[in-house]
Amino acid sequence: MRLSRIAKSLDYTLLGVVALILVMGFFVLQSATVNASARFNINFVMRQALWAVVGLGAFCCVLLVDYSKLAKFGIPVFALNILLLVATLILGEETNGAQAWIPIGPFKLQPAEIVKILLIVGLSQFLVPRIGKLNTLKDLLPVFLYVGVPLGLILLQPDLGTGLVYVAIMFGMLLAAGASPFLLSALLGEIGRAHV
Repeated sequence: MRLSRIAKSLDYTLLGVVALILVMGFFVLQSATVNASARFNINFVMRQALWAVVGLGAFCCVLLVDYSKLAKFGIPVFALNILLLVATLILGEETNGAQAWIPIGPFKLQPAEIVKILLIVGLSQFLVPRIGKLNTLKDLLPVFLYVGVPLGLILLQPDLGTGLVYVAIMFGMLLAAGASPFLLSALLGEIGRAHV
């Protein structure tokens, strides 16, 4: 019953677009490595295909999780976010100028990617009682603090790209929660001017 309900609620247009991008990506990858050795070319494409299958498996597993139940654990989710990012600063290995990866045997874990998902789950619960009450800068300050702590830890790595994703998540969710679009636009304008 639950599986049929999930199947009916899927956005098949979005899934089709993702599949198309994935297939196009394989062709581009094949073309980009055409001058490499045949063995390297095949291995590279096959490795990407393997990760695509792993991603599909993860997608199916996530579909079976009732994420609304996770929202009840807002404080533990926030604490886990902070713990993961602090662990990255302590145990992380520097790669390309950022201490963003934790080596685990032959693999490397990037906690910031996990935090992206947990941030969405935790922030959604944090925003629920504030829906329709986000019309002034004072109303937005608690949300800025909620996102600002993990954002600050990300910038210490430093990983500006992931930090900007966190900011985009926050502004997108604020807009969905009914925050004033004019206020958000003004804030984005001030942020833009501050970085010029």
